[in-house]
Amino acid sequence: MNTEDVPRQHRTEAYVDYLNSGFHDMKTPDSCRAASARFESWKLGDALVIDGRSSDIQLSRTARHVARDGLDYWSLRVARAGRFVSLSKDQCYVMQPGDVAIETLCEPYRDHWFSAEWVSIFVRRESDLGRAFTAHERRLGLLSGATAGLLGDYLAALPNRLREARESDAASFADATRGMIRACLAKAAGEDASPEDFNRIARERVLRVIERHLGSARLDPERISQLAQVSRSSLYRMFEDHGGVARYVQKRRLVQVLEDLADPAQDALTIAMIAERHGFHNTSAFNRLFRRINGCTPGEARRAAQLGLRHPAQDRAVLRSARTQQ
Repeated sequence: MNTEDVPRQHRTEAYVDYLNSGFHDMKTPDSCRAASARFESWKLGDALVIDGRSSDIQLSRTARHVARDGLDYWSLRVARAGRFVSLSKDQCYVMQPGDVAIETLCEPYRDHWFSAEWVSIFVRRESDLGRAFTAHERRLGLLSGATAGLLGDYLAALPNRLREARESDAASFADATRGMIRACLAKAAGEDASPEDFNRIARERVLRVIERHLGSARLDPERISQLAQVSRSSLYRMFEDHGGVARYVQKRRLVQVLEDLADPAQDALTIAMIAERHGFHNTSAFNRLFRRINGCTPGEARRAAQLGLRHPAQDRAVLRSARTQQ
């Protein structure tokens, strides 16, 4: 993508259309009359490399974008020129040339790019290379230390090497890039991470996977282990106090169903539709389970909510939800 080939009077419109059709909202400062950008990309194994250049713009990835597109990627970005300001729920940081940052697309953020040039690598969280990022899950933002500088130098030089490479070199470049990323991120994480940090991060990652995929009929322990990148034995240990991971998933689904049954905005949906939305794809089995766990039928719980009454099942669900999130 290159707006620099577009007539000057149409550059801003072309750039806005390009980014707003994707996973961001974009706007340009009033002082910028002709925003421009150039993006060049390469597929490198399980990673996507982007060499970018942009005039002064502001980007916003909202909770609406996150929920709509479901993109679950890590990214590494090294600044080559200009300046970046990034703001998310937990932090704000400024990138100068040479700085390297770890970022994620699965959380909202706002960026301001000031006549910036950069190289980014995007990696699916569930991919093999994505596992190298998990130790940094609680420490997104700027990387520090000697290995961060080494990684930044490598990423900054990568696009020029890729332009010169032959097609037969692709596998070698992919292997070298994976090795560099793994080694540098592992070293950076090892400098300040404890075993407790890794355990906590793994548990939080598992809980996010479960919440994100509650409606999937494939959400079994094997699938959770794969998506969260933890072993089956570790997964089972995490949920021993909850009667097992399958029991925990079942409880979370029932809590979500009860919330929808009590929500007037969901009145147009049948009980079967609500149940299926939250992973109960067999209506008869769902009705039996609901009654056994909550002491009432789904219809009784919904009618109680419509009459302004709080059914005891809802109180139990609130308590269970609070306990299972601890």
